[in-house]
Amino acid sequence: LFGYMYYNSSSLDTSKKDVYGYLHEYRLSKLQAKPTYFLRKHFETIIPSKFYDFYDNTLESINNKYKASKVFVLDGVGAEYLNAISYFIEKKHGILLTHCSCCKAYLPTTTEINKEIIKAMIPNCIWKSSFDELVIHGDFYNSNKSIEKALRILEDIVDDIINEANGSSFLIIADHGCTASHKIFNVSKKYNFVNSEHEGRCCKIKDEIVTETDDYIHYKDRSNDDWIISIKPESLYNKPSHEAHGGATIEEIAVPYIYYKGNHADEVEYEITMLKDTVSGIDR
Repeated sequence: LFGYMYYNSSSLDTSKKDVYGYLHEYRLSKLQAKPTYFLRKHFETIIPSKFYDFYDNTLESINNKYKASKVFVLDGVGAEYLNAISYFIEKKHGILLTHCSCCKAYLPTTTEINKEIIKAMIPNCIWKSSFDELVIHGDFYNSNKSIEKALRILEDIVDDIINEANGSSFLIIADHGCTASHKIFNVSKKYNFVNSEHEGRCCKIKDEIVTETDDYIHYKDRSNDDWIISIKPESLYNKPSHEAHGGATIEEIAVPYIYYKGNHADEVEYEITMLKDTVSGIDR
């Protein structure tokens, strides 16, 4: 649990302190199965206009150029686990990371949306799906038991990555994170968007007039499709029983971005460029 809660790599990008600070409070809230004062105030005060400003100012898209032999995509592993991944790599395997940071997933934070984008950028990326399958869509969420299971599976994934990389350079990214905020806050059913996806975190709409509330935004994705996306613990339909993704809480949007330069001379170069680096009111 120390690695999950407190470990910071010496290669950590310190420019994203606001995001790291939020994620620390979120992890603490998960451990104690109730929101910290910080987390409660965050969701009480965030409204759509502040939501856009927050992400414009603190989360950057990928626009970096590294020489990486292998690129691994961790399905469903948000920046909530940035500390833990770094800990497993550096303390268990003795590998000093070159760069450790987080970036922003595309909305809605579904595998379908983000996998298409990532595969277009990095056709030969190696997709690791066990976390999404076993943790997010596995057992019902149960605070400490779910955290323990998540860390155990994540450690196995990191072991596989180190073995597969075999000393060469690698890049670790993710398609989206996930949230247990609905369990932390014990929210009740509030909305009835029956066509919602991903346990009510998002809902695709067509030819509908939607008025934003303090709980959700109206968002147009890269394919020009319209979505209602939850920005708070509240579901758009029934109360979720598992951790979920598809929405726009920080733990769903912020994903790890971890690079190791390797110790081999011959590398394959990938240039990774996100097509857009902000979420603004124009996208609405």
